[in-house]
Amino acid sequence: SPGARVAFTATAYCRGMTTSSGISAQSGVTAADPTLLPVGSIVELDFRDDKYDGIYTVLDTGPAVQGREIDLYMWNCDEALRFGRRPVRMTVVRLGWNPHATTRGFM
Repeated sequence: SPGARVAFTATAYCRGMTTSSGISAQSGVTAADPTLLPVGSIVELDFRDDKYDGIYTVLDTGPAVQGREIDLYMWNCDEALRFGRRPVRMTVVRLGWNPHATTRGFM
């Protein structure tokens, strides 16, 4: 639910030009399991003093992204490989496209 702070595992990907939502793959885009984070969801990721901290939009899905896992898009494939798999604390800012499912105080 909006405002929830949960532990996830983060990975990175670099292939593909278009996301499953039809948007061009770009920085700030992430893939997630649509049963947990529907397309259109906005999340804030906290890697603890990491350059990848920030706000991301779920615009992609993938067969390998299941459960409490999030996959960040990166332009550089070497960077995506170096990123590897790491824990992340995630705050759900908005769940799906519904503006009423937004964390209080966000707007």
